[in-house]
This record gives sequence, structure tokens and C-alpha cells, in this order.
Amino acid sequence: MKHFLKKGENLVFSLLVFLLPAQLGYHFFSNFSYVFGIRVDYLAPTLYLTDILVFLLFIFWFLKEKKIETNYWLILFSGFAVVNILSASLPQAALFKWAKVGELLFLGYYVYDTKNLDIQKSLILPLVYSVSFFSLVAIGQFVFQKTLGGPLYLLGERSFTAQTPGVALFAFFGKELLRPYSTFSHPNSLAGFMLVASFLLAFLNKNKKIIVRIALLLGASAIFLSVSLNAYLSFLVVAIFYLIFRRKKILTTKMVVSGLFLMLLASLALPIFANIFMDRGVKAGESLFNRLVLAQASGKMLAESPLWGVGLNNFILQLPNSGVLPKISWWLQPVHNTNLLLLAETGLIGLILFAGLVIKSLAAATKHKNWAVLLSLLLILVTGLSDHYWLTLQQNQLLFSLILGLSFRRDI
Repeated sequence: MKHFLKKGENLVFSLLVFLLPAQLGYHFFSNFSYVFGIRVDYLAPTLYLTDILVFLLFIFWFLKEKKIETNYWLILFSGFAVVNILSASLPQAALFKWAKVGELLFLGYYVYDTKNLDIQKSLILPLVYSVSFFSLVAIGQFVFQKTLGGPLYLLGERSFTAQTPGVALFAFFGKELLRPYSTFSHPNSLAGFMLVASFLLAFLNKNKKIIVRIALLLGASAIFLSVSLNAYLSFLVVAIFYLIFRRKKILTTKMVVSGLFLMLLASLALPIFANIFMDRGVKAGESLFNRLVLAQASGKMLAESPLWGVGLNNFILQLPNSGVLPKISWWLQPVHNTNLLLLAETGLIGLILFAGLVIKSLAAATKHKNWAVLLSLLLILVTGLSDHYWLTLQQNQLLFSLILGLSFRRDI
């Protein structure tokens, strides 16, 4: 019986890793899922195929463990979650998001706590096939300038072409070309995921097989075709960091943590910069203008509720009340900075809890010279300075959780 359960558990985990980029799910739209009468996916409770796989892992883990130990940090965390939910303008939206946080914390703990987890067989190999397959989907979309359709719908691929209104495009010698999405919600999310996953493959793989090289080549192609400036710059920053400290061999936990605090300070300064920028009426492109407006809104939300925020998953709902957006707007997005989003929705307490977890992860990875996890975490933090998908989109959230769990393992 134990052998059967173990095989089933390994199969579910490997399948979850392979399907990390998939976004097949069912959205439960309700009254609080609409703003200005516009349906907002971020606000709709959603059951994804990958959620079901995580739940199955929980069943296997529970049957194996037989008990759940009392943890004072978990009690403190749960207490803060209750306060955050009750203080939110729309508690239902916050409750749904906190349930997601609980799922992600379990997945990270599972990856850390499962002692006999075969990293190469159950994680790296499925990730090789995943990066290869979903990158090929992105490449195919770029070649044909439309989504591929067919059975890919079952993995969450949406249907659109380069002529679909609102789709992400880029200019190439005067021609507008489609930026590939693969099965992600946006090319930037695709690029961030593939970038981090490729770093894991490059540094964690112990068998330098041709399939790994092919996966890295396909992943790099998908990143390049995504035309994600954020991913390009983040790769450059982390690559320079690696080349310097790998050669000098002077990397310390204090240096890494100091870098994290610099990122936090830069994020905190962004609303101030946005206020100055907007007050002076400096002209900017639509994308930059929207990002500055959202940063300005996050600053106002933080000022109104500095300790526990406006409520998890309540940022978009609070935009009409922030005073910095017109009363009617279709551009409804979270602020494009993970630190600012956390500050606005969970306040200083939430940011401190998050920073504490990340610091412990960075410290563990640095102590064990685990470059795969350390560089992956740094990529997440750097890309998070100008986007929000690590906190808001299913695929990126799961990968982030998996990497946090890996950071505390000593056998990789």
C-alpha cells in the first residue's frame, strides 16, 4: 500500500511540475468580480487544474504525516490574515486570495519537507519537458501570428490573433507583430516564468543531456520572442551579479540581504517619484503613465491603512476610491511592483512577514552555495520591481512557491 501511495504521489508531483505553465481553470464570477461593470479576472475565484494536483499532494502528505503540528508562526500568520480579511472593503475577495496563499505555503513546505523527493527525476526532468513544450507553443504562435488552438485549449491557451484588440504587439520595421503568450495571461508572465525555470535547469541539472540543452535553447527563444524588456534587463542584472561574485567568491548573506533592502527602498520611493512626475505634468508614454498612476494609487492606499493594508486582492477594487484614476476606466491592473502591491494590500506587517520569509530563503541558499535557487530568487525579486505576476498569476505563483521550498533543502 505504501509503495502504491508513493508512486502515485511522485506521479502527481511530476505532473504538477510539467503543467506549471498551464492555466486551464474555471472562473467563478460574482458581483465583486466587476469594477465599472467590467469583469476582472483577478477578482474571480478560480479553480485551476494545477490547484487540483496540489490538493492531491496534500491528501498524500496528510495520509503520510497523520497529524498537523501546532506552529506558533502559523498561528500568528493566520491571525494577521483574519485581521486583513475583516478590515478589507470586500472581505470575500481577500478570503479567496488568502486561501490561495495557504495553498502556496503548503506547496513550498511540501517541497522542503519531502525527504525522499528525487529532485532530478521528479522535478528537473518534468521541467525540461515543460519548458520545451510550452516554449514550442510560444514559438508556434509567433510564427503563425495567432494562437494554435486545438487541444491546447485544454491547457489554457486563449484564442486570438495579431488583429485582436488589446493583444500585446511590438513594432518591427514598421509592422506590428504578435508577442507570443503560450498558455500564459501575458508575454511578460511567460518570459518571467521561462527565465526562472531556465536558470533552474541550467544550474540544477546534473545530467548534461542533449534534451536539457534543447530545453534551454527553446526557453531562450520564447523569452527573446516575448519582447519583455523587464526579463531582458533582469537577466542582465542577475548574470552580472553571478559573474562577479562567482569569480570573487566573496558572496555573503549580508550582501544578498542588503540587495533585497535596496529593492524595498526603491519600491517605497516609487510613489514619491510618481507624485513628483505627475505634479509637474511631465509627458510619458501610455505604459509608463499607467504604471506611475498605479504607483501613486498604491501610495495613497498605504497612507490610509499603513499597518495591515486595504485587504489582500482589494487593490483593483480600491482604485476608484484612490482619487488618482478617472471614475470610469478600463485599465484595471494591480500596481506593477510586487513590494508596492504587498504594501498596499497587506501594509507594513504583511511586507515584513514576506520579507522575513524571503530573507530566510536567500540566507539558506547563500549558506549552501545553492546558485540555482539563489539566482532564481534574485530573478523573481528583480522582475518584481516592474511587474506583479509573481503575486497575481497562477503559473508564476506556483513556481515561486516551489523555489522557496527548494531554498531550504540541503540535498540539491
